[in-house]
Amino acid sequence: MGLLNVDYGRVTRALEGKVRLDFRSGRERVAWYVLDGKRRFRVRAPKIHPGDLHPGTAAGIRNDLKLTTTQFRQLVACPISGADYEQLIRQKIAEDLL
Repeated sequence: MGLLNVDYGRVTRALEGKVRLDFRSGRERVAWYVLDGKRRFRVRAPKIHPGDLHPGTAAGIRNDLKLTTTQFRQLVACPISGADYEQLIRQKIAEDLL
């Protein structure tokens, strides 16, 4: 599908709204994805970024979220809801991929 060209604001809204990440402030924004009261993995994002994210930064966030490029685009563009994302992670845990 090529490079990830995604808007910083849309990515931030998806991470905070759908995935329900609570970022801690510091040199970089870091949050833990918590499922069933247990920390599963860490997600890093830049503090502030005007316009589109650099493709490498977007790919890093995608990797942190444990998504494919297509799934990440769907998460940001709205076809994947927060519940759908949780189901994807539960499936990966059941398959011992996480």
